[in-house]
Amino acid sequence: MLLVATALLSFGPLQLSPRRILSEKLTCEDFDLRFRPGSRAGATADFTAHQIERALAEIEAELLLEFPDRFEVFVYDSTQELGRIHGLEGIGGFASGLELHIPHDNLQTLRHELVHVVAQAIPRVGEQERSLFFQEGLANALLVYTHGLHAHTAAAFELKRGQMPALGLLLGEDFYGWLQQHPDFFGYDVAASWMLFLKERFGMPNLKRYFGGLSELEAFGLEQVQLEEDWHALLDQVVLRPETLRLLQERGGGPQADFAPYAVDPDSRLPAELRSTASGWQAVARDDQAARTANARLEPLEDGLRLERLGGPDWAEAHLDTASFGDGALRLIVEVVEGSCASLAIGPGCQAQLVGNGAFLFDGEGYVALDHDLALAGAGEFELLLRRRAGQAQLWVEGYLILEGPVAADPGPLVLGVAGQSASFRALAWKP
Repeated sequence: MLLVATALLSFGPLQLSPRRILSEKLTCEDFDLRFRPGSRAGATADFTAHQIERALAEIEAELLLEFPDRFEVFVYDSTQELGRIHGLEGIGGFASGLELHIPHDNLQTLRHELVHVVAQAIPRVGEQERSLFFQEGLANALLVYTHGLHAHTAAAFELKRGQMPALGLLLGEDFYGWLQQHPDFFGYDVAASWMLFLKERFGMPNLKRYFGGLSELEAFGLEQVQLEEDWHALLDQVVLRPETLRLLQERGGGPQADFAPYAVDPDSRLPAELRSTASGWQAVARDDQAARTANARLEPLEDGLRLERLGGPDWAEAHLDTASFGDGALRLIVEVVEGSCASLAIGPGCQAQLVGNGAFLFDGEGYVALDHDLALAGAGEFELLLRRRAGQAQLWVEGYLILEGPVAADPGPLVLGVAGQSASFRALAWKP
């Protein structure tokens, strides 16, 4: 996004104004919207005009002024078309005097460039020169977020990675020239962060006086060096979450960010040591005679068993294996029929239940964790993993960690349970 003089399309000795190419016009209250006949931009011209009217009102309100002049908005099908018509490369949009040149489908560029137009009405009240650092900083400060990131976030990244230059260098240099020499620096966002910091601390009236040529001391009552220290202190408090940091590193010239796609396979969501491909997993021996309650009936399956409740108590239970198990992980696939619930346990004091109103973790005396956002809503199958380690248990459902909490460490048999009618338990595996 550049603030440049309008170029003219050249045909050898001839130069053609973009106004001739974008010859269709939509007249609005405060501006004229121009687009090329037959263009995609023309198809959505009314919507674009609506967005400009809204953005204009919001920008005027935030800058505490009304823009007095009528202006023109030139809307292009793409940034490529804009660049070809103006003979410019790598340009997203620009404002020049009372002209705004933008692609039709980028609200962020529209608002940014519109700030340039409206900011011309800010009075010149001081003698200090204002570089394009101020222009671009104000435009992005009013956006607050650009490309999904807060201005302070990107500036904090530059400060934390040691790439933040002295403020005086940015304020006094040829800003565009400096950015060309430092292409991986978030210059617009740093400029926006500085202007946003001043706006948040001192208010828009004082920021406008500063933008209009007053020094920091005249506009804010503090020297630049003190304000720069306070700004950096604010940026030091910004927390960069891991995902945001990876995105910033990518945009700042680093390798492509390795964002995790949504995984259909539950196994891929588990920690590496709990995945089916990890070493140490062993099949669990099934004991077909080990019904724990009289109302339970077992039916052997090729890779597991089916447990049916025969009435009586709410839960029918059966030992999966008569051996004694301590710390470790039990994973299996559970298939329930409509109206049934399932449970699994490692010993007498570590049990997980999935029922109609949530998931529960028990320590033998009562529940120690629950989650009502996960509940059995009907028939189907899902993968469960119950892990106990050093007095703590975790319940993983479909590869997501759902519950964790303190449980008893007493060893004992692996126990399956069903409430309602029946459930099948397959692909049973244990890892110490």
